[in-house]
Amino acid sequence: MLHTLAIKNIALIEDLTLDFEPGLNVLTGETGAGKSIILDALELALGERATVDRIRTGAVKAVVEAVFTVREVPACLKAAGIEADEGCLAFRRELYQPGRSNCRINGQAVPLALCREAAEQLVDFLVQGEHREIYLSSKQGEMLDAFAGLTGARQTLTKVYRRWAKAKEDAARHAEIHSERLRRADTLRYQTAEIDQAALREGEVEELLLEREWLLNAAQIVEKAVKGMALLAGRDNAAADMLGEAAVIMGEISRYKAEYKPYAEGISTATHLVKEAARELERLVDRTEYEPQRLDAVEKRLELLENLRRKYGPTVRDILGYREVAASELLTLDQQEKDAADLETEVEKLRSEWEACAGELRLARKKSALRLEKEIISELGALGMGRTLFRVVFRPVKDTPNPNGWDEVEFHFTPNPGEPLKPLINTASGGEAARTAFALKVLSAANDMVETLFLDEVDTGISGQTLEAVAVRLRHIAEQRQVLCITHQALIAASADNHHLIVKNMERGRSVIKVIPLKDKEDRIKELVRLVGGDPETARQHAARLLRNE
Repeated sequence: MLHTLAIKNIALIEDLTLDFEPGLNVLTGETGAGKSIILDALELALGERATVDRIRTGAVKAVVEAVFTVREVPACLKAAGIEADEGCLAFRRELYQPGRSNCRINGQAVPLALCREAAEQLVDFLVQGEHREIYLSSKQGEMLDAFAGLTGARQTLTKVYRRWAKAKEDAARHAEIHSERLRRADTLRYQTAEIDQAALREGEVEELLLEREWLLNAAQIVEKAVKGMALLAGRDNAAADMLGEAAVIMGEISRYKAEYKPYAEGISTATHLVKEAARELERLVDRTEYEPQRLDAVEKRLELLENLRRKYGPTVRDILGYREVAASELLTLDQQEKDAADLETEVEKLRSEWEACAGELRLARKKSALRLEKEIISELGALGMGRTLFRVVFRPVKDTPNPNGWDEVEFHFTPNPGEPLKPLINTASGGEAARTAFALKVLSAANDMVETLFLDEVDTGISGQTLEAVAVRLRHIAEQRQVLCITHQALIAASADNHHLIVKNMERGRSVIKVIPLKDKEDRIKELVRLVGGDPETARQHAARLLRNE
């Protein structure tokens, strides 16, 4: 419910704080005292669009803050990460010259649209002369649901619809890129297979380049090896033989001259190395032959590797790294294909779930509609519209699923017996629409999930038994939910649990609106006397009697 409304620099209000209580809260005052400004300020706090002319003349900033105590935070605020602060939600609106404004809920900046969406679950407005909602078929359906206690079922249906719409949107997005995804997946499969088939290993390119050089120069290598072998171990003047002889000579000398011994040993070692080199050259000559098939294979392998390097990276490591990235992307694409199939299944599942919920809601609505038709005719009779006829008409909706169900609800109405029932929007005057809306609020009081109802002069133009009926029904609604009511009727004001008097005074040469809480019985009687009018003594007796009756 609305706990506090604080207003600064709005229109004629300089600084004002109103505290509200459960039950029926009334605001009274002279015509032009500023009661409607209170209503406007609350609407501003709850996200209504504003212009700079709302700011009090001479001020550069205006502030309105509405604090609600809540049992449950609206789902839209939960989704935005906003929770109640000790059971409270504070809506704060700031207006600046030359036209800038912001809105905060519990200190968190929010868009006006979110502010308005949350407010719809906290305050219900029924304002004299503004009955657009009851003329709208979508709102008529909500009113039927509120009467029937089906608001929760309607919200469940809406949640299922939103899940279905989200799944359908996701499925459509996946379908749009299906062909592109398949083409990309085919490319990745080809590339990974191409790299896998090549069976790459690091260092292979360098090895192949060396082998190719060897194969290309095999003949020259054999020729040189033969010549080297002849020089080292041939028949004539072979290096090994000459070194052997020199080693013997040096050995003999070293027997007489010890300092020559290392030379003798070194030459002996060189002799062994020369002989070993000769043997290696011989083995090289024996196993070396020109292999054109092997050279062709090496050339093709190098060509394959060069092709892969051009496509996927300059080194084998780069190519293999590309393969890992491609394989990972391929897994993602395959999962997306699976997700797309799952989404299609989810869309159908949610559609079936919606159809089941909508079917149950349709049956409950049609059953409740018959009861509403009888009860609202009775209520309208008590409100001075005794010969009114009312009917709830259901029209199938083609566009399904949707947030509301299989049918569109339309109220048909006629205040004149003998005239055919027609859509309420075509037949009800502003006053008749106002009383019909009020009657719906009365009938829905026990089931309506919005805790606060703000009424602006719904009692205008009525008197006598009809006014008494309105007062009784206001008290009935106030037993179920908090009611804020702007009124000029003493009978209504006397019914209040909490009474605020709005006055306009002159201070420092300017008009200023003040609010006086009427806690004392004598103060309430004084205000009721003003509302009753006429002879002061008679009016006082009537006012006192009204309070006693309450």
